[in-house]
Amino acid sequence: HLLTVASPRTRLLVPDRPGWGASREAAGGLYDNAAHLVEMLDTAGVGSAVVVGHSWGGGVALAMAAAHPDRVAGLVVAGSLNPTQEPGVLDVAFGYVFAGPLLALVYEAALRRFPRWRRARADAT
Repeated sequence: HLLTVASPRTRLLVPDRPGWGASREAAGGLYDNAAHLVEMLDTAGVGSAVVVGHSWGGGVALAMAAAHPDRVAGLVVAGSLNPTQEPGVLDVAFGYVFAGPLLALVYEAALRRFPRWRRARADAT
């Protein structure tokens, strides 16, 4: 909402990944998800877009840029998976509907309990 207020000509498309959230499609890999985004752009009549992704979505954004560079006007990724590697055990666990939020709460509680971890994490970024 804030982006459209700041720039009324901005059009946002914010899909759930296939197989997750409100999506009714079957789950797929990073490149399958990238193809799904291209189909979504086609349906919306959008030639190219700035693609933004975090975590697994960052891997999807990178896969889209690799497979469909003409459709990616810009790329913003944060904490992204590498689309050339398989996701690790934690990546998969954080993706589960119930386990992911629970693991995130445990992780944040550990950072509060052990301040040195928080400081090390901040130094690493």
